[in-house]
Amino acid sequence: MCLYRGTGSRYFLYKYMLQGILMKSYFCALTDGYNADCSPQSSTSALHTRGPVENDWHFNFSIPWNKMPTELMRKLKNKEQPKKNERLQMIKLLRKDITSGEEVTDLEREWPYLFEPCGMRSHFKELTGVYVTEEAIESKSERVVLFLKSFEKRNKTEDILADVEVDKQKHLKANLPASLLLLLRHFNEDADQMFHKMDEVCLAFEVDCAKLPKTPCIIVCGKSPVTAETFMVSADQCIVNGSVTNFGDALFLMFALYYCLNISYPATLGTTLEFLQRCIFRINPDKGTKVEKGSKKAVNAKVLSLIQKISDYEWRE
Repeated sequence: MCLYRGTGSRYFLYKYMLQGILMKSYFCALTDGYNADCSPQSSTSALHTRGPVENDWHFNFSIPWNKMPTELMRKLKNKEQPKKNERLQMIKLLRKDITSGEEVTDLEREWPYLFEPCGMRSHFKELTGVYVTEEAIESKSERVVLFLKSFEKRNKTEDILADVEVDKQKHLKANLPASLLLLLRHFNEDADQMFHKMDEVCLAFEVDCAKLPKTPCIIVCGKSPVTAETFMVSADQCIVNGSVTNFGDALFLMFALYYCLNISYPATLGTTLEFLQRCIFRINPDKGTKVEKGSKKAVNAKVLSLIQKISDYEWRE
């Protein structure tokens, strides 16, 4: 288990995940997939390092029927719709799994929808009240790149900006990964803890998970996040999504996992993640920080200073 992992805010994670996959699978079971031993006939075990998700992915994983309440199981067997209080029982049971220290590998296998961008956006919105669009993230990242390009010394930016030019020739959106690399350099933080580089043709099962950080991480299939076209996302040294073809989705999954699994920011990435939190994802508490062992009162002065400088730069322009 991740050393930084806590137990708060899990109720909403499971409550809204059920709407996405559990009911689909249950109603499949109600119609034609349920048999006497409480196992869906068409269900097969899901690999915990998946490739691209198919449209019928919700039929291809094992539901933990043995954990479900007896009365709920009886109704499913008789093809009756469960009542609200029975569904709440199910939610409480699922919440118990995660607060008792359920491993990420088990959560990913049993509830794969959580680790897809669409599922994670739904949970993140319920947890934080923020719904993040790719357009908003891209717009803000472009402003960050423009400012740091003019503010930082050339030797701190030229290799990243060179990759941006290569990326533009491929018609890929380069500003978002470039802004993140520039932020890490600006704050002198550890890019290797956020990005784990692999070969372009690497598959999920080829990754040595023991070498991954315990905190959420983006696995880059290529030499740089700016030029790569395929990514993976990990948490607790487990690959939770083995094929992400959009850097914006990879970044969102990585960042949202800190909230959905209640993980503190590591000190080696704390300033960059807090900048993303306040500037990109618009989560702005008046005090305190999510950084491990950080002050419960202070807001990071470096973050506020950079936000102010970018604002002043845009006003002058």
